[in-house]
Amino acid sequence: TYFAINQFGFRLISVVSGEGQLIENLSFINSSLLNFGGIFLLMLAFIWSINPDLNTLLSTVLIIFLIVFYIIRIFKGLNITLRQKISWYYLILYLCTVEILPVLVVSKIIWLEFK
Repeated sequence: TYFAINQFGFRLISVVSGEGQLIENLSFINSSLLNFGGIFLLMLAFIWSINPDLNTLLSTVLIIFLIVFYIIRIFKGLNITLRQKISWYYLILYLCTVEILPVLVVSKIIWLEFK
């Protein structure tokens, strides 16, 4: 769900802004970061399945990793857009559509699921 909303946001921004090449670069970097994050999460899940008694420690590592990973993604996206001298309108559109909207949708789904 998160990845689908994220990619839809990239395509929407590409259509609205006309900055197709920049959006493709951002999409590629986000996909690469998500692939790396998936490998790390797979290793963490493997360790977690072998050592279930480390539940508290691994939960903390997971939460810290997700927060740091999200911050790195935002800073990489901002770095690319600022180097390309993109207007602030498109920067705010990028942040709202690609970074904030998927988090809100996934958090709403999780909230409704575990309510």
